Amino acid sequence: MAERRGSRMPSMETIIIVAFFLFFALWGVSKCNDSRAKARLAAEARLTQRQRDSIARIALQPLPQTLVQPVESTQQQPQTAIPVVTTPVPAQNSRLITPNMPQSQPQTSLAQPQQPTTTTTTSTQQLYVHEPSLNVRTEPNLTAKSLGTLSFGASVTYLSKTSDTQELSVGAKTVDEPWFKIRTKRGTIGWVYGGYVKFYAPKK
Repeated sequence: MAERRGSRMPSMETIIIVAFFLFFALWGVSKCNDSRAKARLAAEARLTQRQRDSIARIALQPLPQTLVQPVESTQQQPQTAIPVVTTPVPAQNSRLITPNMPQSQPQTSLAQPQQPTTTTTTSTQQLYVHEPSLNVRTEPNLTAKSLGTLSFGASVTYLSKTSDTQELSVGAKTVDEPWFKIRTKRGTIGWVYGGYVKFYAPKK
């Protein structure tokens, strides 16, 4: 019986030692976990404090000078009055003098039909008739009085004045050309439609 009890004692001591080491290992693991949790919380607290400090520093920094300068310049700039220029309106019976109108020519009345406006250039060239018969009229329109006719190939002097373009039928096609002020070889001054004359002689 003594031998059996002596043989059981080492096994109980071994169990107690193993249990003690297991308890110590579990206690150490729990301590390590607590230390890691405390270290993580401390790191998060330091990070939050750094973010708060950076936000506070940004809020305390002064505004850039470029943002304040335009406001000061606008406040100090004096307001200048804009001059108002009034143009006198001529009376209805007064005469208007233009570079293309002699001083003795009266202004066209409002009751009369408006004539096509004319433009003046500095070139003086020859125009040639490209129609069998072309009327020379007193005004740049078809209803004006005819001063005579020009035959095919006749040349006239272009007096460097043209009217607004007018759409007319020339033969089988419709053209949109201005009227030309011309002077014939006999000295007659009038208007011919641009769709019937060219700046080059026609082929005979």
